[in-house]
Amino acid sequence: MKESAGNPNDTIALSVVLCTRNRAPVLGRCLERLDTAAVVAHRGEVLLVDNGSRDGTWKEMEDWVARTGCIARAIMEPAAGLSRARNTGLFHARGDVILFLDDDCYLEEGYIDKLMCRLPGADFAIVGGRARNFDMGESRYGTNKRAEFEKYGPGDFLKTGTFQGTNFAMKRCVYETIGGFDTTLGAGTPFRSEDIDYIARALRAGFRAAHLPELLVFHHHGRQEGEEIRLLENANAIAAGAYYAKFLSWGHWNYLAGWLGTFRMNFKKRFLREIAGAVLFLLRRPDRRRQLLPPSYPGVTGGALPRAVYRYVRMPLFRLRTPRRMVSYCIGTSKSGTHSIWLMLHGGRRAMHELEDNLMVEAALGKADGTLTGPHLERFLRERDRRVWLEMDSSNLNIHFLPELLRLHPGAQFILTVRDAKSWVDSEINHFLAHPFPGHWRAMWDRRYRAGVFYHPAEEEPLARRGLYTLEGYLRYWEEHNRLALDLVPRGQLLVVPTRDITPSIPKIAAFLGMSRNEISEERAHSFAAAKKFGVLDELDPDYVDRKVREFCGPLTDRLFPEPREHTAGGKV
Repeated sequence: MKESAGNPNDTIALSVVLCTRNRAPVLGRCLERLDTAAVVAHRGEVLLVDNGSRDGTWKEMEDWVARTGCIARAIMEPAAGLSRARNTGLFHARGDVILFLDDDCYLEEGYIDKLMCRLPGADFAIVGGRARNFDMGESRYGTNKRAEFEKYGPGDFLKTGTFQGTNFAMKRCVYETIGGFDTTLGAGTPFRSEDIDYIARALRAGFRAAHLPELLVFHHHGRQEGEEIRLLENANAIAAGAYYAKFLSWGHWNYLAGWLGTFRMNFKKRFLREIAGAVLFLLRRPDRRRQLLPPSYPGVTGGALPRAVYRYVRMPLFRLRTPRRMVSYCIGTSKSGTHSIWLMLHGGRRAMHELEDNLMVEAALGKADGTLTGPHLERFLRERDRRVWLEMDSSNLNIHFLPELLRLHPGAQFILTVRDAKSWVDSEINHFLAHPFPGHWRAMWDRRYRAGVFYHPAEEEPLARRGLYTLEGYLRYWEEHNRLALDLVPRGQLLVVPTRDITPSIPKIAAFLGMSRNEISEERAHSFAAAKKFGVLDELDPDYVDRKVREFCGPLTDRLFPEPREHTAGGKV
């Protein structure tokens, strides 16, 4: 990774992600025309992702990063595929707004100002805009001249071409909710429809999108009318068929009517190619899904037959004899009281803490990198739910599947255990240093706390010396985790329980879950307190720590803890 001289720990509002492969001259022209002054003015960064180039692309990136006046990084993603490159850019992006730019596109003057004026405070989370030719002698295929504002709501049908990857920006909360781009789509695969698929998935998750005609890019693709455009039309028709087939396979039947409606004007030219794309996609996709570890079957030994008996005979009979009295989840961060909630309910309800954590970590990583999405992820969660048949599933990993869990159990109840950010960081550090953890958790933490994205400043030398993550990584995750729970779960289905108030909140918890007070064990509350405190946070300058807490967690802290409180590094879990 190559970085500019800008401070990598500056607070970032905008991330410009530009992915490229073997197009050094084209990339150079794009970077020359990028308005770095506007990037700086809006506290932005530029992320250049080299998708395994073999020409001079990496050298071009390094040279530009070294001389640019804005915060910039050159990142290598060796696995070919535009979706993989974009997912790498998403992982490293620190901005609340993320703009995707193609290497052969130039932003109109004032584009970034308009984007940052319209998107951050809007009720839509994704925007697209117009695309014109930079060279009027080139083919006009793929331009977008729509001059009217258009808005799309949850579940709306999106025709291919409605939004384009050449002009596409979104709020970071979209990525936090739906994960990465589908790696079975995009350049590098037979199906170049990763952009429209991603936006349609966001609409499916409840977000809104808008076409803003004032956002204009100039496309300098260099293609002329003729055979090259004909081949591109064929490829795009196959990609469109794959996109429509994917959403039909998810049961979105409005896509059938919408798809048929697109044939009215160009039936003969596109129909067979799109049908071929749909069939090819459905035939190829099962081999490209993320392969999860096999599920566990308690008390079952032997081969496939005993597991099949357990899955298809024993568990269905158990579910028939033992109906669930409730479906509930505890979705707090680690070290916030999820362990206590499990122990308190364990005697009165079927409750477990971080059950099958290896499977859940793999699924969470698959969702984040785009290799486990849509019905495959929901099928995994549905089968796991039928296998474990819990009444209280208490785990910090549940937050990664919150949209899917809400669809799977629309009436489920959720408990968010939350402790103040400073004491949570201290407890998380103590837990990390006191316990050895298997490798799958390390991969989860690297993604959560953005290893390789944030760097330890001099003030955080005690963290760096012990191999811990940055204070910004911890605090940003605390904010993202708790904000996601508050934003996604309907108010009547969510109970927020401060960690320090778990015991006094037992009557409230019982009423919320429809249990009697006697079914909850008060003695087991706070029974998983840290065995050893290392005092690492005390080695940092207290003013520096408090300043960082206010910077990254201040507004949410005020929302969760409206009363004045002293941030302490102690506290029980």
